Order: sequence, then C-alpha cells, then structure tokens
Amino acid sequence: MTKKRSVGRPTREQAAAIDDEILAAARDVFCRDGFSDASMNEIAERIGASKLTLYRRFESKMGLLVAVIDRNIASLRAVMDETTVAQASALDALQQTAIRLFNFLTERDNLAFGLVIRAESARSPLLRERCANWISIMEAPLILLIIRSQEEGEITRHVNAPTLASILSDLIDGVAERLRNESSKLDSTDLQETFETRWKVFLAYAATR
Repeated sequence: MTKKRSVGRPTREQAAAIDDEILAAARDVFCRDGFSDASMNEIAERIGASKLTLYRRFESKMGLLVAVIDRNIASLRAVMDETTVAQASALDALQQTAIRLFNFLTERDNLAFGLVIRAESARSPLLRERCANWISIMEAPLILLIIRSQEEGEITRHVNAPTLASILSDLIDGVAERLRNESSKLDSTDLQETFETRWKVFLAYAATR
C-alpha cells in the first residue's frame, strides 16, 4: 500500500526521512526481484512518490543500489563499533564481537541482500570496491581485539593478527554463505550451536591453552 506524500519543499529532517524510506523500499525490491528486474517505478510507488523523486536523489538504479549498500555498511559499522560490556579478558570481548558479527551476517534480510550484492559485484568494479570496504570494517575490530588477546597471552603470537582476523571472519561469514545457498534455514538454537562450533575451531588453532 502506497502512502500519499505531502507537497512542498521538505525540511532537512523530512528529506533524510524520505531518503531512508527510499533505501528501505529499494532494498526490499532488490531482495525480492534481483537488481536487473527491480523496478524504479515500484520503489517510488511504495513510498508514495514519483520516479522523478528517486532520480533527483540517485542518478541511476545502480546509484541507488550503491546507496543501499552504503546504508548496510553503516549498519555493520554500528554493530562492530558497539561497546562491549566489560569482560574479564580481551578474548571474551573478541568472542562477544564475533557473536554480534555472526548475528548480523545471518539475519534473514542481510542474507537475501548478500545474494544481490554478490551477483552484481561480479560485473561492477564499484561494487567490488564496496565489498572490500565491507571486509575491512568487519575485520578491523577483530584485529584490535586479537592484538590485545596476544598481549594478554591468550592468543598465539606465531600468526599475525590480520591473518587470524581473516580466519575468524571467514569462519563466521562461511555460515552466511551456506545459508544463502541452501533452502533449509537454521533456527536460533541451531545458529547458536553453529557459532559455538566455529568459535571452538578458531580457538583450537589460535588459543595458547
């Protein structure tokens, strides 16, 4: 059901709200139809606006997709920058950060949007650049916490922190990749057990005890 949008020049706050509505509607349509089949008309209709409103803000459908990706990257950054409750050790903080990342990546809407990004990034250098930025944001907090864990003697120093962060993020993101490619979905209990198994694998390789 579309909403009737008021006429007149929007305030800065209203303009930001309109952009947010557009990005949310675009993500829904991209996830359902894929990028190629997504209709700018439908995206506009969903928010009760004209297609011209979309093109005033985003130069093209690809520009709109990039904006949706940037919005997702901002959400990921917020998740990774979230303050961890005071833990007994850096290793505990690393585990809590890894759990937040795991929950974010395996969230249903993020799984669906990941398929869109993967399909389009295969032929778009711009999207591949965004994917590289995504990985950097995902791994940077892990690297810092691994360094602290190494300083506290809980993580091996025989492997450098960036490599260990890549291993941990691959173990986590691998679950999301499997879920994107499988028709069966895991419930919350299965997901928790899956994370715990992956975490134990990481510790078996990286922990000093």
